[in-house]
Amino acid sequence: MSSVAAVEVTSARGGTDSQKRSYEGADEELLGFAARETQDSRGHARKKRRRTYNAMTQYSQTDTSIGGLPTHIVQSFPAGYIKKVVLKNFMCHEHFEMDLGPKLNFIVGNNGSGKSAILTAITVGLGAKAAETNRGNSLKDLIKEGCHRAKIAITLENESYGAYQPDVFGSEIIIERTIKRDGTATFSLRTETRNVISTKRKDVLTIVDYFSVPISNPMCFLSQDAARSFLTASTPHDKYLHFMKGTLLQEINDNLDRAKLICETSQNNMVLHYSNLKTLKHDYEDSKRLVKELNQTSNLTERKLLLQGKSLWLDIEHNEKSVSTLQEKIDEVKGKIREVDGKIEGKHQKIERFKTDAEQVTSTIEAKLEEITEIESKHQEVREKLRVVRNKFEIEKSNEKQAQESIKKCEENIRNLDVSIKRLEDELQREMGGDKEQMRQELNELEAKQEQLLSKSRDILPALETLESNDKALENERASAISEVQRIITERTAELQNISKGMDSFLSNFDPNIEMLLKTINHNKHRFRELPIGPLGNYISVKDEFKEWLRPIQRYLSSSLSSFVVTNAADNKLLRQIIKQCRLRTNIPIVTYKFSNFNFENGKPQGPHTTVLDVLSFKDPKISRLLVDLNKIEKVVLIKNKDEARNYLRSGPRNVTMALALRDENSGFQLVGGYRLDTVSYQMKLRLKAGSSGDGNASYIKELIHQEEHRLSQVRNNFEEKIKGLQTDLRKMHMKHRDVNNELKLVKQKIRGLRINLDKEVDTGVLTSKKDERENQLRAIESYKLGIKELEKTIASLADDAQPLKNLYDEGKRSLMKAKDELSEFKERASKRESKIEKLTDEIKYYEGKKLDMLETITGIEQNITSLSDGLKKQVESAKRFCTLEQSNSEELPNDQEEIKKELDRISKSIQRVENQIGFSQDKVLELYDKSRSKYKEGQNKYLAVHQALELLQESIEKRWQNFHHLRHVTCLEADLDFRSSIRVRGFAGNLVFVEDTKSLEIHIVTANDEEARDVDTLSGGEKSFSQMALLLATWKPMRSRIIALDEFDVFMDQVNRKIGTALIVKKLKNESRTQTIIITPQDIGKITEIDSTGVKIHKMKDPQRQNNSNNTDGRQ
Repeated sequence: MSSVAAVEVTSARGGTDSQKRSYEGADEELLGFAARETQDSRGHARKKRRRTYNAMTQYSQTDTSIGGLPTHIVQSFPAGYIKKVVLKNFMCHEHFEMDLGPKLNFIVGNNGSGKSAILTAITVGLGAKAAETNRGNSLKDLIKEGCHRAKIAITLENESYGAYQPDVFGSEIIIERTIKRDGTATFSLRTETRNVISTKRKDVLTIVDYFSVPISNPMCFLSQDAARSFLTASTPHDKYLHFMKGTLLQEINDNLDRAKLICETSQNNMVLHYSNLKTLKHDYEDSKRLVKELNQTSNLTERKLLLQGKSLWLDIEHNEKSVSTLQEKIDEVKGKIREVDGKIEGKHQKIERFKTDAEQVTSTIEAKLEEITEIESKHQEVREKLRVVRNKFEIEKSNEKQAQESIKKCEENIRNLDVSIKRLEDELQREMGGDKEQMRQELNELEAKQEQLLSKSRDILPALETLESNDKALENERASAISEVQRIITERTAELQNISKGMDSFLSNFDPNIEMLLKTINHNKHRFRELPIGPLGNYISVKDEFKEWLRPIQRYLSSSLSSFVVTNAADNKLLRQIIKQCRLRTNIPIVTYKFSNFNFENGKPQGPHTTVLDVLSFKDPKISRLLVDLNKIEKVVLIKNKDEARNYLRSGPRNVTMALALRDENSGFQLVGGYRLDTVSYQMKLRLKAGSSGDGNASYIKELIHQEEHRLSQVRNNFEEKIKGLQTDLRKMHMKHRDVNNELKLVKQKIRGLRINLDKEVDTGVLTSKKDERENQLRAIESYKLGIKELEKTIASLADDAQPLKNLYDEGKRSLMKAKDELSEFKERASKRESKIEKLTDEIKYYEGKKLDMLETITGIEQNITSLSDGLKKQVESAKRFCTLEQSNSEELPNDQEEIKKELDRISKSIQRVENQIGFSQDKVLELYDKSRSKYKEGQNKYLAVHQALELLQESIEKRWQNFHHLRHVTCLEADLDFRSSIRVRGFAGNLVFVEDTKSLEIHIVTANDEEARDVDTLSGGEKSFSQMALLLATWKPMRSRIIALDEFDVFMDQVNRKIGTALIVKKLKNESRTQTIIITPQDIGKITEIDSTGVKIHKMKDPQRQNNSNNTDGRQ
């Protein structure tokens, strides 16, 4: 089949233009074909064919494997069948979708439901022209009424064996064809992901040809008219023609006939070629005679040639000296280049040394940084220990002071007791003389004072409990605050370490799953009309000189930094679905915004203060316009002092809506209108980048860590002061409570004494009690003094313990300052080295530029040398045509160009006289001789080559005729065997008879009631239709098309033959995995015959409503 195809191409090109082309064109074509035929013959001689391919298929008929594939893979469905058809506004379908099976498909529906439109859509979608559809002369007639365009989308399976460029298209190939009323129809060739690969019709036809789908063959896609024409063909000749056209045998026969005609025409042209060859020989003989006549002047000619050669050799000598001079110039420049290379190498060595030193300094700086960190850590520990010792020292000092005050109190009590004792002794001396009424009055006053003291004691207890509770709460608050700050420092440090390791976790500040969201968006980017932008914080950074405003601006922009921006509602909906799939923990706002390029210069304030817009940098300028539109960032000014900001806003500046002011590391102020002041807390996680450089975030995080460490120190100091003050208040409250209890105790004693005195005439118990109490006070004083001594020892011990810590603290401070000074020195040294390296690099660039100029100079000289050398070669070749170098050095020849010129003039005049006698110049005669000789030799060789090519072509055509007769015999035999198999389903016997002489196809049938075969035309209508159906299946058998389709095959059958014919189709085609069959019928196949095969799929169309048939099919496997 491949040989026939080759003939077809050649004959198709020469069949219609054989009379118009020149003989030279025909000869070139014949010679080219002869060369290809010779190459093919040699290839066939070296390697026998291993497979025999049937017509219109890329798969073997008899082999059990294809292309070396295992048998179990071949038994699956090959690539190329139609998986899905989608129609929009095509004929009667507004929107229609249908999934097809890989084997046998029945499309069933009532008349008018649009069944035939599906077959038309398939042929048009695969590249058929309007005339091939029998539906009109223009594809525009196929557009649904009232619509401006129609669209056909056909999905081909491309996953199994025999796939077409699977690395490009994937598992599916989508062919789309759009028909427009106001334009030409267009194609779109897409991958499984709907990416457009091509829009050219030839690429679509290439794929269709690759899968062996001959859309122009009426026997592969039989419309109603084509099916009626074939199934009702009246004469055997018509049947024969249908069979030959369907199996492409007729096309091969026509191509071979045209090839034979071309060969015969070319053989007739060879007579003219022979006549032309005789003319060329005659011209050659004439020019040869003229050359002989010119030989009379051979001596003068030889002398002339020698002189011309001598002149050329003198020029060559001069040019060679020029080349030597240029080469010396190149050597000189190369010497300068070597000097420059030496200088560059020296600079590079210095740079390497500086880089080596820089690496050492860098490692030293890193070591020094680690040393400073370690020293700071140890210094912090010593400071913490010293603080603890100081607190204990102050507590013991406070206890000592309290003991001193208690001693003074006891001494005051002793003085009071001495007074009371003296008074009691005086009373006893008066033998209990005194006023009883006065004693009762004193008792009442003491009882009243006792109630006051009891009330005062009860009031002190809640306050004491409150202070103790506050003390515990403050301790807990201190621990919580310190823990929170330490946690922030730990997180910042970890974030800084990740950045230094190249693992920037900036995006995770928006949400832990934000990176998965971005990857999912990028994976589905083809589904978006415009790719979403976000989170916006990833596209915005604060300029280096304004880093202190990063957190106030982040607090102001707030949720806008986490937002994603889309341009339409469809993208908004799709993005929400993706966000839901990614299970983000935080709420991600989605802004639907159509970007536009507007001018907002008139809306900016004219004052001296910087705005939020001024301090921000944007990856994409359109994001700045988005924030101007949504957040008015051009109208928000930055003023460090809140009072200055308030005064500025009260002045009513134009185009200013808000001012941001600084407060501390964790909070700031937002001022509106000069009268509203809001204190806002900053967010801990950074959602805004710091600086435009790569380490902007790292340096800013370091700064935040230093701020948090400073805040940690402040938190500790603040809580220490609060705890210290609270403990002082608590001690005072305890002392107050103790004093009240002591006073209450004294009052109770006095009351008890007065009552005793009132009840007894003489009682010395009170006096004894006072004296005992005085002794107790004295013992208490001694106890306090002993306690003071112990406290003094403890204080001294604490002072001794504090001194080493103080020394360590001072030493650590000095070490830290020294290390920082050394670090600054190393950094300065590193900076100087960088400056030197930059200077050396600039010098290297200068020398390299100088070297490049020298190289360009060398290149220019070398080009000149090359040009001269090429000229010298040509001069040498030209000189050698006149004489050799040895001949030019003859002493008989002059060595001066002027003398050579004079002698050449004399010789030329002598030759001219001879040429005048002949009628031609010597050069003209030689030129005629060369031309006539070359034309004669060329014509002679070409005549022989064309003659051999024609003989080879004749032989090839005869072989192709033999192959064609064999192929026709095999194809007819295969069709006959299949026909016999088909009619046995009905209980018939018979055969197909192909008569080549009369070009006829006779169908002989023997029914159950017949004894001899008879012609099919003598059968009943149903039996005849069944026989014609068997003929159709027999025609399909050798065709091996990947897809075949038939529209309303049973229209001429009765119910009995329709059922038998349907069963025949199912039996023949249900397991045919290499051919997808589409049968259209108005009959309900499920009622006609039983379908129990997985290879059959039935698509039932809805009754005609001319609306939307999408998903109106029910498939049954």
